[in-house]
Parts: sequence; structure tokens; C-alpha cells
Amino acid sequence: MFAVNNVIINRPPVRPPNGTRTEEKPHPSRGGNAYAPEVRDLVISMWQNGDDLDVPWLQQLRAQKLFPHRATCYRWIRQHLGEGHTRRKRPTGNRISIREVHGQDLVNLAIYRMIRPKAYIDEVRAYVHNRNPANPPYSQSQIVRAEHRLGLKRKAASTTSDCAYFQINMFKRERYWHNHYPDGISGESTRDIIDHIGLVMGQLNMFSTHFKLDYRWTSME
Repeated sequence: MFAVNNVIINRPPVRPPNGTRTEEKPHPSRGGNAYAPEVRDLVISMWQNGDDLDVPWLQQLRAQKLFPHRATCYRWIRQHLGEGHTRRKRPTGNRISIREVHGQDLVNLAIYRMIRPKAYIDEVRAYVHNRNPANPPYSQSQIVRAEHRLGLKRKAASTTSDCAYFQINMFKRERYWHNHYPDGISGESTRDIIDHIGLVMGQLNMFSTHFKLDYRWTSME
């Protein structure tokens, strides 16, 4: 499309000359398109006939990139057993999915992230899906984009134990703070508590990140 004297003239797109060969596409295992349906059907047929998918001649074909990897074959078999077909997934084209986190799922995500700021993204995905099982689980990228819209993100800090409120751990904590030595630290001075264990740096290698610690134990009496 170009303009001559303010008149827009449409011109068909320029194509390569006749006889131009197509470029070689990368192998599916190297970022190319998915395997063709014929290859998938061949693997399923071999499996249904009881053929061994680990025979030496298949290994040679795999080394030459002429036959799918063993893990790929088994994944197709599991897909065939679970879904009844081996159709490939639709390519994303590096575009944002039209299915994003909205409505009540977005509210549940915000509540959970505010309550559990250190939760991993898979924990957030599981919570949002469990609160609304009617919707399929969201992907990690969809959860991340939703958190960006909310202005929330995972807090990177010290680890919080999920087992701190177990009955046995609460009993140990109560015993430690309220019992006298040697069952606890009640009535002991801060100086004796800190001096109970001392860490002294020993050998240090300036050319590596490893160093040796010398432990010094003292009594609380």
C-alpha cells in the first residue's frame, strides 16, 4: 500500500521468485512445530500392537531425530488413555490468553495473597482452583498477570513454618519458655542463654565460599 497524489493505491505483497525453496524448519525437540498426527498415530498403533518402544533400532532412529523420544511416546499413550486422542495443543503465538483471572477468582487470589504473602505460585493456583472447581486451573503466567493488576506479589523473606501450630510443637514451645533448666530457660539470664552455644569462624578460604566453624559448648549453670 502506498500513496500517489494523496491517492492510496493497494499493491499485493511482494513474494519470493518462483522456485524458491522453503527454509528447513527446526525439529520438534528443538523448538519446532509439534509432531504430525501421523507420527502420533504410528506410536499409538505400535503400542496397541504390543511392540516394544525401546528396541535398539528405535534408539538409532531417535539418535538421528527420526523418531520421538521415549518420554514423548509415553506421554502420548497417557493422553490416549485419559482423553481418547493424541491431538497436539494449540500454539500460543506468544500472545496473552483470553482466559484471565476475573470475578470471584480474582477476589480469592487477592485474599489468599494478603493472608499468605510468602506462598508459592502453585499454592495460589491450588487455592483459587479449590475455591471454584468449576473453572479449570489457571496457569502460572495467568496468576502472575493477575497479581500485577492487583499490585501484589510474593514476599521473599524468612521461611515461616506451617507446622508451628501443631499440638506437639505448641507443647514444646510452652515447655521451653516456662520450665526451668534443663527443660527450659525460665529464670535464666540472657547472658547465659546467649553463651550456651558459640560459633567461632575458623579456617576461611578466600578463593571459595566454604569456611569451617568451630563449635564451643558451655553450661547454663
